[in-house]
Amino acid sequence: TKCLGAIRLLPRSLPMESYILISFYREPPLSLLALSPLSPTAGNNNGWVTISAGWEHTLALKSDGTLWAWGRNNFGQLGDGTAIDKYTPTQIGSDNNWGSISAGREHTVALKSDGTLWAWGRNNFGQLGDETAIDKNTPTQIGSDNRWVIIAVGRDHAIALRSDGTLWAWGYNVQGQLGDGTAIDKYIPTQIGSDNRWVALSAGAWHTVALKSDGTLWTWGNNAAGQLGDGTLANKYIPTQVGTDDRWVSISAGGAHTLAIKSDGTLWTWGYNEYGQLGNGTSTDRSIPTQAGTDNKWVSISAGWGHTLALKSDGTLWAWGYNEYGQLGQGTTTDRNIITQVGTDNRWVSIFTGRVHSIALKSDGSLWTWGYNLYGHLGDGARQNKHTPVQIYFQYTFTVTKTGTGTGRVTAGENCTLKWTNNIGTCTVNDNATITLFGIPNTGSTFAGWSIGTGSASLCTGIGNCTFNITQHSSVTATFISPNPPDLEGVWQSLSGRSFGARYMVRGSLVIRNTGLQAAGRFTVAYYLSDDGVTPDSILKTASVFSLSAGASRTLSFSHFASQSLQGKYIIAVIDSGGVIGETDETNNLAIGLIN
Repeated sequence: TKCLGAIRLLPRSLPMESYILISFYREPPLSLLALSPLSPTAGNNNGWVTISAGWEHTLALKSDGTLWAWGRNNFGQLGDGTAIDKYTPTQIGSDNNWGSISAGREHTVALKSDGTLWAWGRNNFGQLGDETAIDKNTPTQIGSDNRWVIIAVGRDHAIALRSDGTLWAWGYNVQGQLGDGTAIDKYIPTQIGSDNRWVALSAGAWHTVALKSDGTLWTWGNNAAGQLGDGTLANKYIPTQVGTDDRWVSISAGGAHTLAIKSDGTLWTWGYNEYGQLGNGTSTDRSIPTQAGTDNKWVSISAGWGHTLALKSDGTLWAWGYNEYGQLGQGTTTDRNIITQVGTDNRWVSIFTGRVHSIALKSDGSLWTWGYNLYGHLGDGARQNKHTPVQIYFQYTFTVTKTGTGTGRVTAGENCTLKWTNNIGTCTVNDNATITLFGIPNTGSTFAGWSIGTGSASLCTGIGNCTFNITQHSSVTATFISPNPPDLEGVWQSLSGRSFGARYMVRGSLVIRNTGLQAAGRFTVAYYLSDDGVTPDSILKTASVFSLSAGASRTLSFSHFASQSLQGKYIIAVIDSGGVIGETDETNNLAIGLIN
């Protein structure tokens, strides 16, 4: 079996799911069976099609071509124009023509479907390729070429292929990882040699791995642990062939170890092995490709800083190596030096490793993450590590406002427990959650119906219960009416002042009556000083009254100390609902008293 060539179809007008990488073989690969295609379901949680992880930030593309990022953002590597970390997926700009993404330590490189190249984040070694050393916090186009088809990003360097099969590299180069024969950093994409038969790339921390169309394997860069696989520990500054085998079909470069799959579906590993990341049952480094196990059903691999993920053709997920933060996803923090299955699910279709975190997609388009999470790069809204795969949901806020002359309650079923502040209730729920709203009037009131809805809640109309699936931030208003609302009025019984040495004290009593036919809920009384008895000037104090039955009255004591005499001035008491509309009269009652 030999690979004769490869092309990447990047049509300018097709959606993300139409991008295809086709390899041509003299005969079909023996064991590389296709995984189930992505079949995103309804809602925003299941539209993911492409993923990539940096050291502490994560990127993903949705089937609509939009770009999302989350995690650490100290150098603008998320691309949202800020340096603020994000703990949940955040859309980057509004473009919907992103085609592929690759994340490095603190920078990001991406391609659009028109073949243009974009980069952002840290740029101290020229890793953005824009001919500067200036960081960028929004996607910045690199040059004007539109023939880019494949990208791969290492710790601080980047490599890419053009549609003519030529290889280009830029960024940090002290270990020779760019492959141009020097150890000099490059600030713009620089062609590596003249060969035009390159078809696949992977960038490790300080080394690079690539395949040619004839199925041969090539490596260069740092080789301190034998990660180049050429049987030595010497760095290489130009692409160097690994052995003579021409059956290589898939590659992945990690911190200091390398993975590859042959056309017969067997898995081969080499390089650094302190944590068992080679999966051969030892902790001994290997300087040449060494088969890991005997299985021949491997179809996808991803190498992290010290751990490894892989998929089999049956859709099962396997992991081994360094596991201090739970990045193997097996529910422990114990390292593994043998290939170990993650759970029992067989719907995994895509995997990617960050430095010490992991991300994966299932065939339904759902996104799952686990491992280290200090900077929120798992995307679950928290900063706690996760030891097993956790689905990443979009979350939306739902708001309901109570209004009207009556009173009542609004509940939202089991998926949404409303938290109330005065007459406004909110809850945050996962995307596509089902919400059922119930309007429950108090005695003496009637539920008049739903109105003024936005988002999913705009479906709520009429006076019945309302059920909908939330797919965006939403709000609705619930109206309660009463034929006999409370009616509050206030009268000053006394209001007088007297001097106490250098201080002046005002004392009085205010009687509040509910002349309506329904009880009043919580309301407030605000006391203002006034010169003319008409215009409230400075506020003196406020008081809350929590209930007043129909026909009942309550006397409130008032006192205030001043630095000068207030005789002849007025105290205006403003009796108000305090924002709880519908639970007291909606017109403020003013009780005006003259200080004697």
